[in-house]
Amino acid sequence: MKTILKSSCPPHLACYTAQFPDATWESMRNDTAHGGKQAYTEAREHLIQDQKSLCAYCECKLHKETPQRIRVEHFHPKSDTSSVQNWHLDWQNLLATCTGGEREGDVFPLPENLSCDACKKDTIHDGDILNPLRLPPFPAAFCYNMGTGELVPNPDFCSEHPSLPYNTLANTYELLLNTIRVLNLNCDRLCQARLKVSRYLEHQKKDFRERKLKPSAALRSLPQRYFGGQWPAYFTVLRHCLQPYAEEYLHSIAYQG
Repeated sequence: MKTILKSSCPPHLACYTAQFPDATWESMRNDTAHGGKQAYTEAREHLIQDQKSLCAYCECKLHKETPQRIRVEHFHPKSDTSSVQNWHLDWQNLLATCTGGEREGDVFPLPENLSCDACKKDTIHDGDILNPLRLPPFPAAFCYNMGTGELVPNPDFCSEHPSLPYNTLANTYELLLNTIRVLNLNCDRLCQARLKVSRYLEHQKKDFRERKLKPSAALRSLPQRYFGGQWPAYFTVLRHCLQPYAEEYLHSIAYQG
Protein backbone atom coordinates (compact mmCIF):
# COMPACT_ATOMS: atom_id res chain seq x y z
CA MET A 1 0.00 0.00 0.00
CA LYS A 2 1.22 3.49 -0.91
CA THR A 3 0.04 7.00 -0.16
CA ILE A 4 -2.77 8.35 -2.35
CA LEU A 5 -3.04 12.07 -3.08
CA LYS A 6 -6.72 12.64 -3.73
CA SER A 7 -8.10 15.38 -5.96
CA SER A 8 -11.15 17.48 -5.12
CA CYS A 9 -14.59 15.97 -5.50
CA PRO A 10 -15.58 15.64 -9.18
CA PRO A 11 -18.21 18.25 -10.14
CA HIS A 12 -20.94 15.83 -11.20
CA LEU A 13 -20.65 13.83 -7.96
CA ALA A 14 -20.65 17.05 -5.91
CA CYS A 15 -23.74 18.27 -7.76
CA TYR A 16 -25.57 14.97 -7.39
CA THR A 17 -24.72 14.72 -3.69
CA ALA A 18 -26.02 18.24 -3.09
CA GLN A 19 -29.25 17.41 -4.92
CA PHE A 20 -29.74 13.93 -3.46
CA PRO A 21 -27.80 13.81 -0.16
CA ASP A 22 -29.45 10.56 0.97
CA ALA A 23 -28.97 8.62 -2.27
CA THR A 24 -27.23 5.26 -2.23
CA TRP A 25 -24.29 4.43 -4.45
CA GLU A 26 -26.38 1.94 -6.42
CA SER A 27 -29.29 4.32 -6.95
CA MET A 28 -26.91 7.04 -8.15
CA ARG A 29 -25.10 4.89 -10.68
CA ASN A 30 -28.44 3.75 -12.13
CA ASP A 31 -29.99 7.21 -12.20
CA THR A 32 -29.88 8.30 -15.84
CA ALA A 33 -32.59 10.95 -15.42
CA HIS A 34 -30.67 13.20 -13.00
CA GLY A 35 -27.06 12.68 -14.03
CA GLY A 36 -26.30 9.94 -11.53
CA LYS A 37 -24.77 7.60 -14.08
CA GLN A 38 -22.54 10.42 -15.33
CA ALA A 39 -21.52 11.22 -11.74
CA TYR A 40 -20.59 7.58 -11.17
CA THR A 41 -18.55 7.33 -14.38
CA GLU A 42 -16.72 10.60 -13.69
CA ALA A 43 -15.97 9.63 -10.06
CA ARG A 44 -14.61 6.25 -11.13
CA GLU A 45 -12.33 7.86 -13.72
CA HIS A 46 -11.05 10.41 -11.19
CA LEU A 47 -10.25 7.67 -8.69
CA ILE A 48 -8.21 5.75 -11.25
CA GLN A 49 -6.41 8.94 -12.33
CA ASP A 50 -5.64 9.96 -8.73
CA GLN A 51 -4.15 6.53 -8.07
CA LYS A 52 -2.28 6.50 -11.39
CA SER A 53 -4.03 3.24 -12.25
CA LEU A 54 -2.94 1.29 -9.15
CA CYS A 55 -5.16 -0.63 -6.75
CA ALA A 56 -5.39 1.36 -3.52
CA TYR A 57 -4.46 -1.69 -1.45
CA CYS A 58 -2.25 -4.21 -3.29
CA GLU A 59 -0.86 -1.84 -5.99
CA CYS A 60 -1.62 -4.12 -8.92
CA LYS A 61 -2.34 -2.32 -12.20
CA LEU A 62 -5.92 -1.24 -12.96
CA HIS A 63 -6.58 -1.43 -16.70
CA LYS A 64 -9.40 0.69 -18.10
CA GLU A 65 -9.86 -1.76 -20.94
CA THR A 66 -10.94 -4.40 -18.41
CA PRO A 67 -13.44 -2.43 -16.27
CA GLN A 68 -14.87 -5.66 -14.85
CA ARG A 69 -11.61 -6.00 -12.90
CA ILE A 70 -11.93 -2.57 -11.26
CA ARG A 71 -14.09 -1.89 -8.23
CA VAL A 72 -15.07 1.32 -6.44
CA GLU A 73 -14.37 0.58 -2.80
CA HIS A 74 -15.88 2.36 0.20
CA PHE A 75 -13.18 2.40 2.89
CA HIS A 76 -15.84 2.80 5.56
CA PRO A 77 -18.58 0.34 4.52
CA LYS A 78 -21.46 2.09 2.78
CA SER A 79 -23.78 -0.38 4.49
CA ASP A 80 -23.18 1.36 7.84
CA THR A 81 -26.29 3.34 8.77
CA SER A 82 -25.36 3.92 12.42
CA SER A 83 -24.63 7.63 11.84
CA VAL A 84 -26.14 10.48 9.85
CA GLN A 85 -23.18 10.48 7.46
CA ASN A 86 -23.95 9.07 4.03
CA TRP A 87 -20.91 6.90 3.39
CA HIS A 88 -22.21 5.99 -0.08
CA LEU A 89 -21.42 9.35 -1.71
CA ASP A 90 -18.61 10.66 0.50
CA TRP A 91 -15.76 11.39 -1.94
CA GLN A 92 -13.14 10.96 0.81
CA ASN A 93 -14.49 7.46 1.43
CA LEU A 94 -14.01 6.22 -2.14
CA LEU A 95 -11.05 4.28 -3.54
CA ALA A 96 -10.40 2.32 -6.72
CA THR A 97 -9.37 -1.28 -6.13
CA CYS A 98 -8.91 -4.51 -8.00
CA THR A 99 -11.35 -7.39 -7.59
CA GLY A 100 -9.01 -9.04 -5.10
CA GLY A 101 -8.39 -12.27 -7.00
CA GLU A 102 -12.05 -13.23 -7.31
CA ARG A 103 -11.55 -13.83 -11.03
CA GLU A 104 -8.36 -15.86 -10.62
CA GLY A 105 -9.65 -18.91 -8.78
CA ASP A 106 -8.66 -21.17 -11.66
CA VAL A 107 -4.98 -20.28 -11.05
CA PHE A 108 -4.83 -19.57 -7.31
CA PRO A 109 -7.17 -21.40 -4.92
CA LEU A 110 -9.85 -19.38 -3.15
CA PRO A 111 -10.68 -18.05 -0.63
CA GLU A 112 -7.11 -18.11 0.72
CA ASN A 113 -5.95 -15.95 -2.20
CA LEU A 114 -8.62 -13.28 -1.93
CA SER A 115 -7.27 -9.85 -1.00
CA CYS A 116 -8.12 -6.16 -0.78
CA ASP A 117 -11.84 -5.34 -0.80
CA ALA A 118 -12.76 -8.94 -1.58
CA CYS A 119 -11.22 -9.89 1.76
CA LYS A 120 -12.12 -6.77 3.77
CA LYS A 121 -15.79 -6.77 2.69
CA ASP A 122 -18.26 -4.82 4.84
CA THR A 123 -16.41 -4.93 8.15
CA ILE A 124 -15.61 -1.54 9.71
CA HIS A 125 -11.85 -1.14 10.01
CA ASP A 126 -11.53 2.60 10.67
CA GLY A 127 -8.48 2.97 12.89
CA ASP A 128 -7.23 -0.61 12.78
CA ILE A 129 -5.89 -0.68 9.20
CA LEU A 130 -4.04 1.96 7.21
CA ASN A 131 -6.11 4.33 5.13
CA PRO A 132 -4.00 5.19 2.05
CA LEU A 133 -5.49 8.69 2.02
CA ARG A 134 -4.01 9.35 5.47
CA LEU A 135 -0.69 7.59 5.00
CA PRO A 136 2.48 9.74 5.35
CA PRO A 137 4.51 9.53 2.11
CA PHE A 138 7.94 9.16 3.78
CA PRO A 139 9.41 6.77 4.54
CA ALA A 140 7.64 3.82 2.91
CA ALA A 141 5.26 2.10 5.31
CA PHE A 142 6.33 -1.36 4.19
CA CYS A 143 9.54 -3.16 3.32
CA TYR A 144 9.73 -6.09 0.93
CA ASN A 145 11.20 -9.55 1.47
CA MET A 146 12.95 -10.43 -1.78
CA GLY A 147 13.10 -14.09 -0.84
CA THR A 148 9.41 -14.65 -0.15
CA GLY A 149 7.65 -11.75 -1.88
CA GLU A 150 6.02 -10.71 1.41
CA LEU A 151 5.47 -7.20 2.72
CA VAL A 152 6.66 -6.46 6.26
CA PRO A 153 6.35 -3.31 8.41
CA ASN A 154 9.15 -0.83 7.81
CA PRO A 155 10.95 -0.16 11.13
CA ASP A 156 11.95 3.32 9.92
CA PHE A 157 8.31 4.22 9.26
CA CYS A 158 7.30 2.93 12.68
CA SER A 159 10.10 4.93 14.29
CA GLU A 160 9.26 8.18 12.50
CA HIS A 161 5.51 7.76 12.97
CA PRO A 162 5.13 6.00 16.33
CA SER A 163 1.56 7.19 16.76
CA LEU A 164 -0.73 8.00 13.86
CA PRO A 165 -3.72 10.15 14.88
CA TYR A 166 -6.37 7.68 13.71
CA ASN A 167 -4.70 4.49 14.97
CA THR A 168 -6.75 2.58 17.54
CA LEU A 169 -4.20 -0.22 18.00
CA ALA A 170 -1.26 -0.35 20.41
CA ASN A 171 1.28 1.18 18.04
CA THR A 172 2.11 1.77 14.37
CA TYR A 173 3.81 -1.61 13.97
CA GLU A 174 0.61 -3.40 15.04
CA LEU A 175 -1.39 -1.21 12.64
CA LEU A 176 0.83 -2.24 9.73
CA LEU A 177 0.66 -5.91 10.66
CA ASN A 178 -3.12 -5.78 10.92
CA THR A 179 -3.37 -4.03 7.55
CA ILE A 180 -1.46 -6.90 5.94
CA ARG A 181 -3.65 -9.44 7.72
CA VAL A 182 -7.06 -7.84 7.06
CA LEU A 183 -6.35 -7.16 3.39
CA ASN A 184 -4.48 -10.48 3.00
CA LEU A 185 -1.64 -8.67 1.23
CA ASN A 186 0.74 -11.59 1.69
CA CYS A 187 -1.40 -14.21 0.02
CA ASP A 188 0.50 -16.46 -2.37
CA ARG A 189 -1.05 -14.80 -5.44
CA LEU A 190 0.31 -11.36 -4.52
CA CYS A 191 3.67 -12.66 -3.32
CA GLN A 192 4.19 -14.42 -6.65
CA ALA A 193 3.30 -11.24 -8.54
CA ARG A 194 5.76 -9.18 -6.48
CA LEU A 195 8.53 -11.73 -6.98
CA LYS A 196 8.15 -11.39 -10.76
CA VAL A 197 8.71 -7.64 -10.44
CA SER A 198 11.79 -7.87 -8.21
CA ARG A 199 13.32 -10.68 -10.28
CA TYR A 200 12.94 -8.62 -13.45
CA LEU A 201 14.67 -5.75 -11.67
CA GLU A 202 17.50 -8.07 -10.65
CA HIS A 203 17.92 -9.06 -14.32
CA GLN A 204 18.27 -5.37 -15.16
CA LYS A 205 20.94 -4.96 -12.50
CA LYS A 206 22.76 -8.00 -13.88
CA ASP A 207 22.65 -6.48 -17.35
CA PHE A 208 24.23 -3.29 -15.97
CA ARG A 209 27.05 -5.34 -14.45
CA GLU A 210 27.65 -7.28 -17.68
CA ARG A 211 27.83 -4.04 -19.61
CA LYS A 212 30.34 -2.79 -17.02
CA LEU A 213 28.27 0.27 -16.22
CA LYS A 214 29.05 2.16 -13.05
CA PRO A 215 26.57 0.70 -10.53
CA SER A 216 25.60 3.95 -8.81
CA ALA A 217 24.97 5.81 -12.08
CA ALA A 218 23.04 2.90 -13.59
CA LEU A 219 20.85 2.39 -10.54
CA ARG A 220 20.22 6.11 -10.17
CA SER A 221 18.66 6.08 -13.65
CA LEU A 222 16.05 3.47 -12.75
CA PRO A 223 13.83 5.48 -10.34
CA GLN A 224 13.22 8.11 -13.01
CA ARG A 225 12.35 5.36 -15.47
CA TYR A 226 9.88 3.72 -13.10
CA PHE A 227 8.51 6.71 -11.21
CA GLY A 228 8.70 9.42 -13.86
CA GLY A 229 5.19 8.91 -15.27
CA GLN A 230 2.36 6.57 -14.34
CA TRP A 231 3.17 4.63 -11.19
CA PRO A 232 4.38 1.09 -11.90
CA ALA A 233 2.55 -1.96 -10.61
CA TYR A 234 3.75 -2.95 -7.12
CA PHE A 235 5.23 0.48 -6.50
CA THR A 236 6.38 -0.47 -2.98
CA VAL A 237 8.44 -3.40 -4.29
CA LEU A 238 10.38 -1.19 -6.69
CA ARG A 239 10.72 1.54 -4.09
CA HIS A 240 12.29 -0.95 -1.69
CA CYS A 241 14.56 -2.61 -4.26
CA LEU A 242 15.89 0.70 -5.59
CA GLN A 243 16.99 2.11 -2.23
CA PRO A 244 18.44 4.67 -1.60
CA TYR A 245 18.01 6.04 -5.12
CA ALA A 246 14.24 5.68 -5.08
CA GLU A 247 13.93 7.86 -1.98
CA GLU A 248 16.26 10.47 -3.47
CA TYR A 249 14.20 10.64 -6.63
CA LEU A 250 10.83 10.70 -4.86
CA HIS A 251 12.05 13.55 -2.64
CA SER A 252 13.30 15.41 -5.73
CA ILE A 253 9.84 15.33 -7.33
CA ALA A 254 8.12 16.28 -4.03
CA TYR A 255 6.25 12.99 -3.99
CA GLN A 256 3.07 13.12 -1.95
CA GLY A 257 1.24 10.11 -3.30
